[in-house]
Amino acid sequence: MSKKIILDIVFNNAMSKININPEESILINLESNGYKIKNSCRRGLCGSCLIKIIDHTTGNFLLARACVTHQINDSMIEIIL
Repeated sequence: MSKKIILDIVFNNAMSKININPEESILINLESNGYKIKNSCRRGLCGSCLIKIIDHTTGNFLLARACVTHQINDSMIEIIL
């Protein structure tokens, strides 16, 4: 099993930290930590699980599908509902 990563989450304007397994998708990690976000196909096709990932060091961000994205560093995630 690989090392767990601590991830900052902004969900409904509230910030928290969770431990995630980088071998699992962000969607699976969020669900495992009690977060319910919109999703449908779970294969990256529909785009309903869109999230915003912000790099802490540069402030750059990207939009990603949580069901097929794996977190490999300690960025911040903001959930777009």
